[in-house]
Amino acid sequence: MPANIRVDEAFIRQVMAKLDELQEQIIRLYDGTGSAAYQNLLSLSTWAGTDEFPPGKELRDAIWNSGRGIEERLRGFDKMLRQIYVGLTNFLANSKKVEDLNSLSAQEFLNYLNVGGGGGSPTPPPGGGSGAGPR
Repeated sequence: MPANIRVDEAFIRQVMAKLDELQEQIIRLYDGTGSAAYQNLLSLSTWAGTDEFPPGKELRDAIWNSGRGIEERLRGFDKMLRQIYVGLTNFLANSKKVEDLNSLSAQEFLNYLNVGGGGGSPTPPPGGGSGAGPR
């Protein structure tokens, strides 16, 4: 039987750290401080003759287009990594709110729902409640 996969807060934070590391590497490519200078991707050029020499022009255009394609992919990866990171951050925040609601006493839960004149609150009380009462 395969081992169980455990996805808990610690695992999610490890994933977030890896996403952050990858995003930092992309940023270093953008500003030219990484092991490969990003600026070179857009300034790739070769001289294989003039524009009147079609194979040379085709080669020059292909190299430039390759650099442009890599740049577009890096920007796409950067955006995707940022979206995943924000999504995981929101997931953890919402999970914490649900956990806090799980630890409310019956009276605190009624107050949270604004039932029985308790005033209501869009967020659980600090500390998540007393933990007393039925769950």
